[in-house]
Amino acid sequence: MNTTTSVRATNGILNGLIVACGDDVRVQGAAARAAGGESRLKLEDATRVRGEFINELSQLVRDGGGTATDGGSTFEAAAVMFASMRSLVIGNHPGDRYSACARVEGKTLALYERALEGRLPDKVRSVLERQVEQIASDHEEWRRRRIV
Repeated sequence: MNTTTSVRATNGILNGLIVACGDDVRVQGAAARAAGGESRLKLEDATRVRGEFINELSQLVRDGGGTATDGGSTFEAAAVMFASMRSLVIGNHPGDRYSACARVEGKTLALYERALEGRLPDKVRSVLERQVEQIASDHEEWRRRRIV
């Protein structure tokens, strides 16, 4: 694989992770708005951290000469809107918020793990390894809390 191809491939992987983290921000932000107390604070913190991940990933894409993508997926935007309308009509169970967070975070975690299986520049690999630890921790927490 030549250098140009590998840079493009790396930027493609990073842009996919940016979209996934954007989905995390959207879902965790919606869950935070519906939560209270300690749960709200944890969700807001996770949302802030994912935003920092997006900024860091975007900088890596720019450093590689690419254009970073903007935001999350259309599907998750629609899912958040539907969940918000649903909770207005029939109410909201705390476990619903965490189920959505666990589902989306699980997708993000899988993308990170797949990315780390490939060949990446050392700088990119070290950033992803650091970020995936936080994502795995949050994913486990959302899975535990969804039973509430």
